[in-house]
Amino acid sequence: MSNGKTVYLPAVCWVIAVITGLGLIAAALASGLGHPNTAAHVAANTLSLFGFFQAQAFIGLTAANLPPIVDSWTQDFQWSMGIIRVGFLQKLATWYQRSTGGTASTLLSTLSFKMVEVQRRSLEYIAQRNVPLLKRVVAASSDSIVVVRGIERVGFRANIEPTNIFMTGYSFFIIFVMFVVIFILLARAICLVLERSGKFENNSEKFSDLRNDWTVVMKGILFRVVGHSQTSIKTLNFSNKLV
Repeated sequence: MSNGKTVYLPAVCWVIAVITGLGLIAAALASGLGHPNTAAHVAANTLSLFGFFQAQAFIGLTAANLPPIVDSWTQDFQWSMGIIRVGFLQKLATWYQRSTGGTASTLLSTLSFKMVEVQRRSLEYIAQRNVPLLKRVVAASSDSIVVVRGIERVGFRANIEPTNIFMTGYSFFIIFVMFVVIFILLARAICLVLERSGKFENNSEKFSDLRNDWTVVMKGILFRVVGHSQTSIKTLNFSNKLV
């Protein structure tokens, strides 16, 4: 039951994601144009902001009784953990589990005869307040009620099966790494074309690192990406073991 009002809005997710992406792009451009100090400050502030987004997401992943507004607010930041629903990725994750001998959960496909209770002000808590009718309701429906907490709660609100949460987050991490590699290779190719066409002057400092030591640049970026994502991957892996 809901009154139709919530702070969990897709527009909020898109806006904060775009802000993070623009910050990283601005840092890359500043570095390439020969402003390393500016690039370092912009990149550091952007990563700090992204770390704040992940910290908000961690709060929503805890199996604690959160007020509904906190639950919905932290759901806006779950994209930073890679918890984003994409149809074919969900089918791929389910197929992978079944093909390797695992058992995929069917929580979302059994909603027609099961009631899923998102942990908040539960019926059990109200029944403890000496309401006889609710006590009988809770006792009669306990077999058909599934209570989702913590990471499972986040996955359910994102329409992701509990057993697919880790694979979803890990898949988006791999996709992001591939995107970074492709972006660097494309930028390197553009720099080579501009250099051969005479757009860069001799001994120009513009994009000098990318033109001369692009492999070092790629290794540095991947090192920072992997290091920054290590905590989120460990968190999702731990949730996968619990499920």
